[in-house]
Amino acid sequence: MTIALYLATVLIWGTTWFAIKFQLGTVASEVSVGYRFFLAGTLLSLFLFLFRRQEFKDVFKTNVQKWILLQAILTFGLNYILTYQATVYLTSGLVAVVFSTLTILNAMNSRIFLKQKLERGTLVATALGLTGISLFFIDDLKLMQWATLPGILLILGGTYLASLGNMVAVKVKEHKISIFAVTALGMVYGGVFCLALSQWLGKPLIFDWSVGYMSSLAYLSLFGSIIAFLCYFKILQTIGPNRAAYATVLFPVIAIAISVLFENYQLTYFHGLGFILVFAGNIFALGFEKKLLKWAQKRVRRPQTWQKTSVLIRTQ
Repeated sequence: MTIALYLATVLIWGTTWFAIKFQLGTVASEVSVGYRFFLAGTLLSLFLFLFRRQEFKDVFKTNVQKWILLQAILTFGLNYILTYQATVYLTSGLVAVVFSTLTILNAMNSRIFLKQKLERGTLVATALGLTGISLFFIDDLKLMQWATLPGILLILGGTYLASLGNMVAVKVKEHKISIFAVTALGMVYGGVFCLALSQWLGKPLIFDWSVGYMSSLAYLSLFGSIIAFLCYFKILQTIGPNRAAYATVLFPVIAIAISVLFENYQLTYFHGLGFILVFAGNIFALGFEKKLLKWAQKRVRRPQTWQKTSVLIRTQ
């Protein structure tokens, strides 16, 4: 089940970087993010009110409101505002690459705020994954100019805020509230926060009625927000923030595949090596290296067992 949720998160969020491009231009980033999460949170809240009403009521009875609000501002608010703005300066693929540093930031923040030890598998996974991803964009990094610096700083800031949001999500888990209810309420809070911030900044509340904007908003709200976040928060609670965040290392791989299909992006041998390193990192991030080691040990022991049996037969 965890693997299915993990793959769903990677595939959906891996495509959202391309969809964000259709949100830029006419509508301010703060407003677009506000529309996205207010719509997503309202739809999910409506579903809970109709079919899982008790869960929806329970979220208002606890003292967890301040944590949900904080998580909303960090995860569904400021993080995405900075990410949208970074996409103005950088290609969507490079934004995804920088955001993949969430694995490192989660490991650091887990150590600082949650007092968790840094696992060797997490460190190896991070090193392999980020090295593999860098090979995808080695040409972009060579051609990087000072004009891209604001974009890099924006996405780094957004990524760090997302990591802090992950730490708050672990705090929210302690209250044992339905993840559906927390996500629904958090998205509504995040959407309202972004729209209020846009008014404070003097950004007009306008809407783009073009097919590209409306279709991308629908995709980002339903799939990129509701479905993907529910999957991610579930694996976050199951395998912890360090390993869950490794899903972000795979986002650029999906972004590259989309570029190949729709933007005539040319693959090289560096990309092939990058794929190998990323998937090797995946094995360590999800703990598969232990299972593979046990499997290998059994395969090694079998010939020894056969050899002992053969010697026993000869002596008889």
